[in-house]
Amino acid sequence: MLAATIGCGLEFYDFVTFAFFAIQIGHAFFPSHDRYLSLMGAPALAGKVPQIWLAMPPRPSSAIQEYAMEPQWLTYAKRLQALASTGLYFGESAFDRERYHEIGEIAHAMLADLGNVPIARITDLVPDFARGYPTPKVDVRGAVIDGDGVLLVRERSDGGWTLPGGFADVGISPAKNTEKEVREEAGLNVSARRLYAVRHKASHPYPPDPIDFYKLFFLCDRLDHAAPRAGIETDGADFFRLDALPPLSRGRTIEADLAAAFEFAADPGKATLFD
Repeated sequence: MLAATIGCGLEFYDFVTFAFFAIQIGHAFFPSHDRYLSLMGAPALAGKVPQIWLAMPPRPSSAIQEYAMEPQWLTYAKRLQALASTGLYFGESAFDRERYHEIGEIAHAMLADLGNVPIARITDLVPDFARGYPTPKVDVRGAVIDGDGVLLVRERSDGGWTLPGGFADVGISPAKNTEKEVREEAGLNVSARRLYAVRHKASHPYPPDPIDFYKLFFLCDRLDHAAPRAGIETDGADFFRLDALPPLSRGRTIEADLAAAFEFAADPGKATLFD
């Protein structure tokens, strides 16, 4: 009885102490223009504040952040979202499902706040939430090298240039998906010859994305001498030298992806890059 009383007293002390500092914790770890949202994020760190504080990297300046890797808090939010989705799908206890649902709401709010967009937009991006085990999306890109130029297409959605590619379609292999994308976006018939890179998007200096991606890059050989032409989703297609690149659609392709394509085209024995 004495041990139980002491245990309850310590638990109550822990709860009161955390509640007293909750506002400060929320402000430090979940900075937001919405004070309520900052406060709601604080329970996610209960019992972990010292460890996470020591593990946090210095915040980069705004000038550097544009080209930095994915912000750590975006990684945390996506991970929480994935854990909540898995728990809701596999959980059988009503008590556990209620907690996973709350964690999911916090994760969605964090993602919305980090992206400065409505929560509805975040939930629209994950229509399969709680409907299965969440896995990264797969994006395929094809690099067609012709002399000192690489094939790029201009996206209608943002006006930026990128290697042809997009979401991998179900029922088609990665290589065939890539060949299909090059044909649809640039009007060229190609054969995917070699996988030269497998990138985890969040681990490279692409703009932050609420969705997790694996990006597969293939070197492709032309099967004919047709001139490139725009497709339904593109309004331009042409070859560019590395020292004369147009503005890139950086969510899809960055300079390192193009430089790697030339390196691998010049060195058939070079090992595939992967994260």
